[in-house]
Amino acid sequence: MTCDPIDLLLANTRAGFLSEIGYDKEDGKGPSIRLVEPLSMVEGATGLLVRCIQVEPKKGGVRHFIKRRIVSVGCTQVPTLGRGGGFVNGEIITTGWTKKTADKSGLSCPWFVTYANAVREAIDDFQIEGWELESIESLKAQLDLTLSQVRAVHAYVLSEYLMGYAGDGEFDADEEEQIEQIVRCLDELGWSPG
Repeated sequence: MTCDPIDLLLANTRAGFLSEIGYDKEDGKGPSIRLVEPLSMVEGATGLLVRCIQVEPKKGGVRHFIKRRIVSVGCTQVPTLGRGGGFVNGEIITTGWTKKTADKSGLSCPWFVTYANAVREAIDDFQIEGWELESIESLKAQLDLTLSQVRAVHAYVLSEYLMGYAGDGEFDADEEEQIEQIVRCLDELGWSPG
């Protein structure tokens, strides 16, 4: 992709149309096509996440897409749902907490970044495939992670989703259900709060 995906998503949303993105989970299957309306941008410890309503496939869910994994952006003629105000304004949700924790040595070290990225990618569709579980287990072994380190990363990733959902000043029933799904996914991957 030669253009910045954020610029293309902004142009489509400002024009009043949904975007069709190619998103590569790097699972060997290539990018999957998703129809989305961006809602906001969330600054995580390891980079920018784009929070979107996913219209297709699996209509209605809010998803966080890692910017670097968006490999294509197309414009559709499908009107937006009208919820992308924060995104259209170019706002990036960030907190002092995110900056502080990203600057701490434990959270900026390679094992943390590597494992956090793998967890985000595994849970982005709110379900854990067998190959994803195997990949995560292999990575935990390769990185020689303790249960305490797994807990820290899972808690951090969950907090990114919570900040993304709460960042627009609302937390609706759909978002609550999605948090429950994320917690189930994190549990499948080895630990979740609650």
